[in-house]
Amino acid sequence: MQAFQRDYPFMITGRKDPHPVSPLSTPVKTTVAVDSLPRNIHTHHGHSSTTTHHALTFPNDVVPGFLYLGNVWQASQPEVLRKMGITHVMSICENGPSHPMPRITYMNVPPASLHDAFDGAYAFLKKARKAGGKVLINCVSGVSASPTLAVYYLMRSERISLVQAYNDVLACRPLMFPSVTCMLMLVEAELYRCGVASIQSKEAMDALQDGSLRDDTPCHPQMKLSAQLSMFFLGRCNDRYVRDNMHQYFGDSARRSSSLVR
Repeated sequence: MQAFQRDYPFMITGRKDPHPVSPLSTPVKTTVAVDSLPRNIHTHHGHSSTTTHHALTFPNDVVPGFLYLGNVWQASQPEVLRKMGITHVMSICENGPSHPMPRITYMNVPPASLHDAFDGAYAFLKKARKAGGKVLINCVSGVSASPTLAVYYLMRSERISLVQAYNDVLACRPLMFPSVTCMLMLVEAELYRCGVASIQSKEAMDALQDGSLRDDTPCHPQMKLSAQLSMFFLGRCNDRYVRDNMHQYFGDSARRSSSLVR
């Protein structure tokens, strides 16, 4: 993917594109049939007709050969799924796929239940990876909810911080921008699993979303180990511990997350 980005920079669309696009035409890094302009075709009768060629877009690869991020349109296109060899689709949408593809395993997560789906989504992805599958995670536009689950998966599977996982996914899908609620869910998840968060202020959260935060000093190994030992001996990492830390970091805005994530 880095080679493609280097050789074809004109086909890369960043998330700060000054010309916004509709959710169903979310730009991604890999495209074919890029001619989307009307073209006049002269027939043998001398008349001209206009045809439009639409770009076929593909999801971004987060874990090469396994995990991909896209939008609802891509998840519904048989050609996209077939060409990429997708075996599993996880959709964060109000309703499941209207025309599910045969031989593809689906998991649907209602957006309102996203905070309850972290563990189930991780189990789904872990099982698919063990079986050698390829998973496409999608939401309507592929900007907020689906990247949130991808970040959580990397945090847990690779045992890395929220900052590291977020930057890894952002490097693969520059247009991602999880909502504040989704970001708070991820911070809570990190607190529950590590006892310390790599994001400890609204300013740090904003910087991470903008792609300008690379240092996760608050979660360096010594502090993380100290927190984990304290959790082990004192059993302090409970709902109250997480709630108190979230309030310390973000004040009343921490209440935007409707439930604590374990």
